[in-house]
Amino acid sequence: MKLAIFAFAVILLVISVAVATSQSSNSYNVTSLINSGGNNSTSQSYNASQSSIGQTIINKSASQSYVSDFGSSQLSGENTAPTVTAVLNLGSAITLAACDNVTVICNGTIDDPDGYANIASASAVLYHSSSTPGAADNPNTHYTNSSCGLLGGYATTKKDYTCTSNMTYYANNGTWTCNVTATDYASATATAINNQTLNALKAINTYENSVNFGSLAPLDISTPNKNVTVQNCGNIPFYLYLSGTSMTCDIVGSISYHYIRYDTANYTATYDELFPLVETPVNTNLNIIDTTTGTNSTGKTYWSVKIPVGTKGICSGNITFLAT
Repeated sequence: MKLAIFAFAVILLVISVAVATSQSSNSYNVTSLINSGGNNSTSQSYNASQSSIGQTIINKSASQSYVSDFGSSQLSGENTAPTVTAVLNLGSAITLAACDNVTVICNGTIDDPDGYANIASASAVLYHSSSTPGAADNPNTHYTNSSCGLLGGYATTKKDYTCTSNMTYYANNGTWTCNVTATDYASATATAINNQTLNALKAINTYENSVNFGSLAPLDISTPNKNVTVQNCGNIPFYLYLSGTSMTCDIVGSISYHYIRYDTANYTATYDELFPLVETPVNTNLNIIDTTTGTNSTGKTYWSVKIPVGTKGICSGNITFLAT
């Protein structure tokens, strides 16, 4: 709940005396008690007269505003700026999630000598070493949270805060800084920073879960080539390595991995132009860069198989896609 903060003030206005005939002077002291409590104000006026010496008129106006007592009340026009601490990701290095977002937290404590009711807000920017606090938001390098969560006050002057950022899987690895600003109701501010390392993430995904070559007879070659799209799910580039196993048939025989062939550049390549699959990972020289624009960074692979004599049934095996 946002609380308005006011300075305590009592204003006395206009004391006037009119005397018709006077042989002596008199003075009057008129006082009143203004009880504190609530967010309200009062105004009062008083009149006193003394007929024996004429008429004396005493006017008094009083006004007062109050601060709800959720901490120490601010009883003067002076304001003291708060102080703030910051810890990024609980003091640990940041690890991203493959092809997904992660919530990164920057939290700490705001301390305001004027009382925690005077703490208005907290905001934070989370930025890579290649960026600056005032830069535009960019999923690779910069995140802004202009309204961090404030928890309830305690110890008279303190409130804890939590600032979250939803970081993409391709946010730049390296040093990241959380820069927090705390603001009180008098617009005084304080800042704190904390740095952590964001780890490199090498991760891969394929859009297709399997390659189905269809129904073929011995000596047939599958056509056209089957496509498998490979996605970079991390924040650093990688080269694609491929390996595979032979295909075992459920009735008779098997299809050696040498009969399974691929290419990473030419969808229309003939079977003889394709590269044979092997059992140990081989560099395909397909480099898939990390995403920088919000559009998935992908590469293409193309596949074909030749069916040897002596096989029958449903044949299956595995192809391994490796990012390295």
